[in-house]
Amino acid sequence: MGLSAWRQGWFTPTEHLFLVLDNGTQGVQVGTLVKLKGFKIGEVDGMTLEPNLNVNVSMRVTAAKLALLGSDAQVKLARDTPIGAKYIEFVPGEKPKGTLAADATVPLHTSGDVEDIMLIVKSGVEKLSSALSKIEPILDDVKKLTAEAADMRETVHSSVNVVLNNLRTVSGQVKQIGQTAQGMATSVDADRAVIMGQIKDMVKTLDTTIAKDVPEMTGKVNKVLDDVKKITGDAATDIPPTLRSTRIATEDVADITAGAKKTWPISTFVKDEAPGRPLPLDAFEAQK
Repeated sequence: MGLSAWRQGWFTPTEHLFLVLDNGTQGVQVGTLVKLKGFKIGEVDGMTLEPNLNVNVSMRVTAAKLALLGSDAQVKLARDTPIGAKYIEFVPGEKPKGTLAADATVPLHTSGDVEDIMLIVKSGVEKLSSALSKIEPILDDVKKLTAEAADMRETVHSSVNVVLNNLRTVSGQVKQIGQTAQGMATSVDADRAVIMGQIKDMVKTLDTTIAKDVPEMTGKVNKVLDDVKKITGDAATDIPPTLRSTRIATEDVADITAGAKKTWPISTFVKDEAPGRPLPLDAFEAQK
């Protein structure tokens, strides 16, 4: 409770100032804030209706703040927004004339509601200007993006034109290729007809050659074969007696050679080796 009372300013020295309202309460009530240059310096702590129908307003103000108020200080009713709650705003006055004394009745500034409305409009315009200053960079970005989009649109448009021109060129080339292919097909058909005619002539010539020359060649080949057969038959008849004569002559030579070996003095030079006896070798390894 002590902390709450200290926060509410119960232990802060205060002084009372008074305000007379001749046109009713005008939205002022107990608890209405009292400000100086936008800072709270007190609040309304009481209101009484006088016999002359004026409203006497009691304001409890921090004592230390009285030194900031001149003796000619005034108060006015103000509000932050058109629908906001009213508060009492002090107009400091000129301090060379002296400071405001405690328990003094402060006159109400007669600016009227029009000035209050102008102040409210001024505050609203200032806030609007601040908002516009924040929106201006966004608008610049939007403008920049719009310009970039326009440039991109022009780039895309030019690119599309290039693509369309390329497509037209390709279409013309394809058409030309089709015409060339058709001409080649026509030429192939014509060449085929010529080639087929030449092939037919060659076949006809070949048929004529075969019909004329092949029988003659066949007769010559048959004659050659008959000669070969005749030669082969004659050879078969003559070769066996020749072979028999050669064999007889060979046997005679063998008999003559065997008889010569046994005839003196040849027999003394020719000696038969015993079968199975190894021949001597004239070498060092064989003798060892």
